[in-house]
Amino acid sequence: MRKRIILIIMILSTSFFTTSCFNYADINRTMFVTSMLINIDNDNNVTLYVENFVPSRGDTLEVGKENKSIQISSGSNLYDAARNLRLNSSFTINYTQCRAIIFTTKAASFGIDNFIDLFDRGQELPQRSYVFITPSDPEKILKVEMKEEKFVGIFLSELAENMVKTPHGTALRIDEFFNNRLLGSKVNVINLIELKK
Repeated sequence: MRKRIILIIMILSTSFFTTSCFNYADINRTMFVTSMLINIDNDNNVTLYVENFVPSRGDTLEVGKENKSIQISSGSNLYDAARNLRLNSSFTINYTQCRAIIFTTKAASFGIDNFIDLFDRGQELPQRSYVFITPSDPEKILKVEMKEEKFVGIFLSELAENMVKTPHGTALRIDEFFNNRLLGSKVNVINLIELKK
């Protein structure tokens, strides 16, 4: 009986020591990714554009206001580009809030299967991010100013959720893409987005 009580106390005490959460200092030093845009150049090197939500810090009235930043990194593959992005930033880059993964038409024609290994194996990347393809310039897509939403990733996520509610709408999440590429006809329908004036 005594051994059981000691075992229960040990199990309960480890649960208190193994939990953690963000604190104020951690959030101030973290950039939350809202969207990722993937492109390739003529040498098949990957260029990764990342739209970040950066919490403001300080004692001014602007505290709590979100700041948008866009970072660009390149590498021989998507993993190298993401790693180079982390190496070039003094902030921690957190992918858990990524809402949209956008491929340029050049990257999509090269083959989305060449990029999805990072999304499949990455523990931090959410599997509910929506997938899009764009023929537009990557920087113009991420720097567009909209009245409805400041962040392109959040706007596209909400747009995709609204499209699913209409009878003719469709949206594809990255987890559905993983499943569909191995089943049946292996055909995925991915939404195309482009800028309008």
